[in-house]
Amino acid sequence: MRGRLKKKKECAAGGHYLLTKSGKFYSIKVWIGKGKINHKNLLKWARWFETSNRIIGHEQITPEIKVSTVFLGLDYSFRFRPGPPILFETMIFGGEHHHYQARYTTRKKALKGHREAVAMARRGEDGEG
Repeated sequence: MRGRLKKKKECAAGGHYLLTKSGKFYSIKVWIGKGKINHKNLLKWARWFETSNRIIGHEQITPEIKVSTVFLGLDYSFRFRPGPPILFETMIFGGEHHHYQARYTTRKKALKGHREAVAMARRGEDGEG
């Protein structure tokens, strides 16, 4: 079975679930900005996700190379690891570091990671490093 969102029987904690290829269910938590939205507001989250500007950093290094940092809206740890939720992602598109990716737990870390990725992309473009 391919992974997909599926509503499982309501349990004490409630929630939405991700059905994995192995057939196991994992709880999914959704987020809007800094506040966690509970499962009863999933439709509200989906509407927000569809129309919001989740870009927190964008840098066009050259016409072919860009660095983008976004708020993901979902916890990308999918609860497979302990700790705070992974909510932000930086990627480099084009150039020597094409498809570089880093994920972060806070906006502050994501902005710092964005600056570091921009520097990395520029060094690669300049032939340094």
